[in-house]
Amino acid sequence: RMMLWRVRRTAASALFALAAAILSVVRRRAPIRILASDYWGTIGPLFTALPESELVLYDRKEFAHISLSMIWKHRIRFLQAEHISRAQRRRATAAHQALMGEWNSAKDAVKALGAPWKGAPLGAMLTGVVDDMVRYQAGQVLEEVEAVYRFLERIRPEAVLLRTLFGQWHFALLAAVAKQLGIPAIELQHGLENFAPGSLSRRHPVEYLGVYGTLIRDEMLPFGYTERQLPVIGSLRFDARYGKVKRPECPADEPLTFLCVAPDIFFSPVYDTYAACEYFAAVAAAVRPLRNAQVLIKLRPSAQHRSFFLGAIERAFEGIPHRIFQDEPLEDLCMQANAAIGCYSTATLELLICSMPTVVLGVGGEADMVKCHFEKYAHEGALLVA
Repeated sequence: RMMLWRVRRTAASALFALAAAILSVVRRRAPIRILASDYWGTIGPLFTALPESELVLYDRKEFAHISLSMIWKHRIRFLQAEHISRAQRRRATAAHQALMGEWNSAKDAVKALGAPWKGAPLGAMLTGVVDDMVRYQAGQVLEEVEAVYRFLERIRPEAVLLRTLFGQWHFALLAAVAKQLGIPAIELQHGLENFAPGSLSRRHPVEYLGVYGTLIRDEMLPFGYTERQLPVIGSLRFDARYGKVKRPECPADEPLTFLCVAPDIFFSPVYDTYAACEYFAAVAAAVRPLRNAQVLIKLRPSAQHRSFFLGAIERAFEGIPHRIFQDEPLEDLCMQANAAIGCYSTATLELLICSMPTVVLGVGGEADMVKCHFEKYAHEGALLVA
């Protein structure tokens, strides 16, 4: 199966590279070249407003969501950092060997620290985890760094657009290498941030963070950012449709329709599968007493645990009319609903942009984050916090 996947990936890379080469020959370079790794639904409105731009898109799956006329107009090529030279490979190998040497020198000292946590000595276990990372992952990451350097030097974009940098490591690599090369990089769709002690997301490798509004900007300023680094850009995908979302009226003989935005899953103390099950159970418990109600459940487009979500939803909403959506735009679902239930997500902010009556529900490790970030909205009457 792995061999088949590699063959298909190689074939797809060759086809996209051929299409990019043809487009480069028949279409002249635009004045502004942008490299992006984001959903087309998010960045599409931006290119509608920039007719003099062209796009290199890192996410090949988005090809299915872009019209051929738009690909032609903006000279859209689907390319990734995949190849490095022999010299770069030797440089990455040398750096990996030096890293392993430094780690081997420090490993025994780190193991001796014990790293007690709740009375349990975790030093040996953590040393083993780091050892595996240095031996088996660091070499691949170093080669990826070299590949990104070569990619950006070849593409030479005027700017790099990225979605949230947590997930696949190419987000952070594109941002960090772009900064080294003097290419401005901006993270889009930034509406919330966790600033609690121990947060891993206080600082981002990108130079700029495009924020939804002044509220999140003012929350971030005390953590070392400047106003110049935090341009207020709103929501690219929603601002274009602001005012066009019309909620249906609910006559007595029609079902009351709730739109429930499903959370994402991170295997961490903040939000895991148990918290997701608790979230769905709480929503179902609130809706079940209503005689004439139905629920539209929106999964994230990139949900990697679809089978888990389907099972959890069916168990929680047994006996309650409900439908599950994934690829449908959130704003389209807003037009079918009378009210919405959100979680700790920028989707909740986008529900407010659509003027949806909204309840935000925090469970698991997100309960404090929801209270912290949304209490200002609740104080102004924009939503309710449950």
